[in-house]
Amino acid sequence: LDSTAFGHLAAVYFQKSPLKELGEVFDFLNKECANLVAFIKRMITKYYPDWNELAPESKEI
Repeated sequence: LDSTAFGHLAAVYFQKSPLKELGEVFDFLNKECANLVAFIKRMITKYYPDWNELAPESKEI
């Protein structure tokens, strides 16, 4: 379940798109769902310590 939630949340959180809707989702996650953003960051830290090297185009954690 954790990996499924991570996959969906990380796809939205790290999506680079000019679409305004995704920007609003990103802002909502950061402002209203800090626990989910912390979850994403914990998963990356634990399972993908080289995340910034593997996905240099994504937002750094």
